[in-house]
Amino acid sequence: GQMDNLINTLLQCNPHYIRCIKPNNERKALNFVQDMVVDQVRYLGLLENVRVRRAGYAYRETYERFFWRYRMVSPQLWPFGTGDARADTASLMEHMGIGSDLYSFGKTKVFIRKPVTLFSLEELRDRKMNDLAAIVQRTYRSYAARKLFIELKKRAM
Repeated sequence: GQMDNLINTLLQCNPHYIRCIKPNNERKALNFVQDMVVDQVRYLGLLENVRVRRAGYAYRETYERFFWRYRMVSPQLWPFGTGDARADTASLMEHMGIGSDLYSFGKTKVFIRKPVTLFSLEELRDRKMNDLAAIVQRTYRSYAARKLFIELKKRAM
């Protein structure tokens, strides 16, 4: 039935996500309440998403969110950066060796053309997160060992 058709269609595609739009409150087929649909499309940012995709960009994010997500990749920006998220994002891109043809800066967002660029950033971030987790573990273990040593030293006296 309809579900089989949907599954077959999805299996033929490579979707990133599915957005569901509720066409009406009465649950009647082929009945679209235009204001309701338009409000949902605006709320979900679908029009902006289509414009960005048509311009050839696979990913967009605000400078602040982008910087805070990938800042650990660059030793110059870790942990806080300079306070200017756009400049920090530019510095991060330069540090990563990502060419200016692979991204663009807007007023409030960075736009990345190819998903491969984002995948490489994510891979580097994952590696750095593992390194940072090891630092946290090492710091805690040394703290616990010092605390135990002090406790044993007090007992010995």
